[in-house]
Amino acid sequence: MSRYPDAWAARAERWITSDNMWLNRTGILFQLKYKSKTDTGLLRRAIETHHNSKEFFLQKAIGWVLREYAKTNSE
Repeated sequence: MSRYPDAWAARAERWITSDNMWLNRTGILFQLKYKSKTDTGLLRRAIETHHNSKEFFLQKAIGWVLREYAKTNSE
């Protein structure tokens, strides 16, 4: 994120909207350890895009990223 600040958000958007489930999962999880540097708008878009998915690995990724971010921001 810090090395290429102009490129990472655009790349993440491509992952989130990809037809490939594994790229979608990457778009949800890539900020997993960013803590207070998490782009919450981008995280929200990733979750909202896939929250209705029946794909186990996407649902698991959403739960994982929310649990991890809750350690930084419990609200």
